[in-house]
Amino acid sequence: MARARNIKPGFFKNENLVELDPFDRLLFIGLWCLADREGRLENRPRRIKMELFPGDNYDAAQGIAALERLGFVETYEADGKSVVAVVNFLKHQAPHGTERDSELPDRHGDYTTHSRGAAGCVKKSTSSKNNDLGEKLTVNAPLFNVELPLDNVNPPLSNVELPLDNALIHRFSDSPNPDSDSLRSSCAPQGEAPEPKAKQKRASTIPADFEPNETCISLAAELGVPLGQELPKFRDHHSAKGTTMKDWQAAFRTWLRNAKQFARPSPRDSPAESRRQQQDDWLNQLIPGRQQKRHDDERTIESTPRLVG
Repeated sequence: MARARNIKPGFFKNENLVELDPFDRLLFIGLWCLADREGRLENRPRRIKMELFPGDNYDAAQGIAALERLGFVETYEADGKSVVAVVNFLKHQAPHGTERDSELPDRHGDYTTHSRGAAGCVKKSTSSKNNDLGEKLTVNAPLFNVELPLDNVNPPLSNVELPLDNALIHRFSDSPNPDSDSLRSSCAPQGEAPEPKAKQKRASTIPADFEPNETCISLAAELGVPLGQELPKFRDHHSAKGTTMKDWQAAFRTWLRNAKQFARPSPRDSPAESRRQQQDDWLNQLIPGRQQKRHDDERTIESTPRLVG
């Protein structure tokens, strides 16, 4: 099964790779996807061609030979199996912890196996080999068992810090390599508890005994809003509507600001009323007896009986 692998920008600038045919370069990438966690796959050119180039007239055997001439892969026979191994595979790839052990030997006939934790994640690597009697012996082996460097293909990015996941070609839904988040969660060290998530407040109706805190009281005094008038309005309004809020103190602060912003001025304080009063005062000064006449007219109107039809 093909697997998702990493590709770095240095691949496209490698001086040796540019000498290859474009299809051979594409084959090199395809071999990463077909290889197991140790970078090995069966040397079956016809099957490789059908996996990677089903619609193209391409000779996979010649492509593998071209890659081997430049030292990018090696082919060998070991323990009765024909193998293609990607050189320095584990230096540039990070197989998922739950990926199965390789079923193919290295060039010395050794099989790499891994001890795994409870979640099936790799903890350490061992290598088993056949002795003279054909019995398999298990010996300690480093996890990275490929020695030839391939520095020109993937040079270090000294001035750029990019997470490895950003360099992935694409992650297919059927890939055995999940994304980095699931890798971290499924392969966390044993005994290490995940960080608890902060509990989010749930919205609720206004408490029957709701009282403003010090911040609300200070804000009301600063705005000049009468707290004794606005608090009952606030309670009755939200109780009648069944409003739900996560923070009722914050809601009351908003209520106070709105009360200040949308407060209706009294008629005496309104600009229009003030202007009318100024005009009356001015006319009263110009016309003697005008104010007294207006009072007499108002009393006459009040004393006149109203006719009910």
